Order: sequence, then C-alpha cells, then structure tokens
Amino acid sequence: MKKTLIRLTAAAAALTLLTALAGCLKFENTLDINTPAGHEGGTGNTPSYTQESTTLPTAPTDATVPTSLPEESTTLPTESTTAPAESTTAPGQDTASTTAAAPQSAADYIRALGATEYDTLRSNNCSIVASIESGGERTPVELSIAPDKLYVVSEMDGLQMGIYVEGKKTYIYLPKQKSYLKLSNAIANLIGLKPSEFTDMAADLGFDKLPPLSNATKMEDVNFEGLNCKRFTVPNGEETVRVYLYGKKLVAMDYINASGQIGSVMRFDSVTAGFPALPPSDYSEISYIDFAKLIMAEMDQG
Repeated sequence: MKKTLIRLTAAAAALTLLTALAGCLKFENTLDINTPAGHEGGTGNTPSYTQESTTLPTAPTDATVPTSLPEESTTLPTESTTAPAESTTAPGQDTASTTAAAPQSAADYIRALGATEYDTLRSNNCSIVASIESGGERTPVELSIAPDKLYVVSEMDGLQMGIYVEGKKTYIYLPKQKSYLKLSNAIANLIGLKPSEFTDMAADLGFDKLPPLSNATKMEDVNFEGLNCKRFTVPNGEETVRVYLYGKKLVAMDYINASGQIGSVMRFDSVTAGFPALPPSDYSEISYIDFAKLIMAEMDQG
C-alpha cells in the first residue's frame, strides 16, 4: 500500500503540471494521502481505539448455595449448618458444576455468517469510501478498483478532482461540475501520466491478497468507536491485519507491523461491489480549454 500512496501523490503532482500548462493557478499541494506507517518502519503511534470485552458467563442458578438446611438436619453440629466457603459461587465465577460451552472458532463463525464487506474488498472489484489514519492524521480516500481500471477522487486546494484510468486511456474528472476531460496520449506523456502506473495501483493496494477471516488466529468481542464488533486477528506475511466487523459491515482494519505497532488504521464508510459506470450519464465531456476555465473559476470562488 505504501507504494500505491506514493503513486497517488505523484498523480496529483502531474495534475498540478497539467493545470499550470493551461495557464491556471499553480497548485502546491499534492493528493493528501499519507503513506501508512507500519508497512515499512511505521511510527506506530496511532491509537487502536479498542476495548476488549471482559464479561464472563453467569453461573447457573443450581450452583447457588441453599439458604437453609432441611428440618431434619438441624441436629447437626452448628458448624455444619453453613455451606463451606469454597462451595459458594459468586456471580460470574466458574465452578466445577458449570459446563462451559466450547468457544466458537473464527472459521465456524464466518461460515455461519456468510459473505461480508471484507470479502467484497478482497474481490478487488469494488468501490470504497474510507479514511486512512497514520501518524495522528486522518485522510479521506474515495476510490474504485477493478482489473485494468482505477478511479481515484481527492481534493487539492478545495477543488475536487478524479483520475480515471481504463487500459491505456486516462480521464480527468470534475465531480462537482459533472464534467470530464479525456487526455490525449501526447499530453499524458508530456506531464508524466502513465496509465500503467495507475492500473498497477490496484495490485499494489493488495486488497485481493488480504487473508480470509477464516484464517484468523484470534476472534474477540471489542468496542470500536461505540460499535460492538467482532475483531479478527489475521497473519498477513510480515504484518498482521486486525479486521473489525459489525455484523457483515466492514468497519475498520488495523495494519500492525512486525514490531507489534499499529502503523495505520483504515476506517470504512462504505464498501460496495462492482465498478461504477463511467462517465455517469449526467456528465459531459469538455475540451482542454474549458477544463482550464472551470478550474480557474472554481479557484476564484475559493
């Protein structure tokens, strides 16, 4: 993922050059997507925002000590009228008479639950609205990925802009203006926008290489930012991924490096299957000059 985020930043720099060539205001900011620490020497200072459940099962009522002995037992010595202290069962305390249910494995749980949004993400043919938190900073991410396709939306200086690559074709989208520009190969090469650099991003993100939750070495109930979730700890090569599910909804993923530190956290607003139809029916194609004019007008308003 680190390599991908670097490429996204490079893409923003290319867009800066594109607008500069059109005589627009020069952009000094790049796509505000930070390289997640923890994949290659992360800082590890991102809080996990988790709280493990500590509630234990309550002992059955038949383990409760009787309050008094039968009438015929009253002739026994005084000390025998009181149950031995060791047989007293406090709420939440296991006893020998309590039959504990065998813990459910992650594989059994997932098998019963069925397909989840995590599986949709692993398909590498989906759209996500999420954020990446690393080094104490949270950055929004909106992208769609599919084989040989990638669509990334971000903001620069308050201007929302998207890059769409399909095969060897490159498009620049202005979602708020419902317009798009098809870049010629000559312009794309001039500003250093190589379609292959973008179509390779889907592979670099590695969503299709994430391990299945049935491989989890640990499954536990935790509270993640107010939601009672199942957290799955899954080995993933040299790192570990912790996946948070709220029912079938994918809530978040922690990327933990080999040192045991959380390098980054991805929070998901939505994960939907499939790649959107582009351009949308209400979008119109514009010329390079009109594209520049729209950007200048937007920047003037800002």
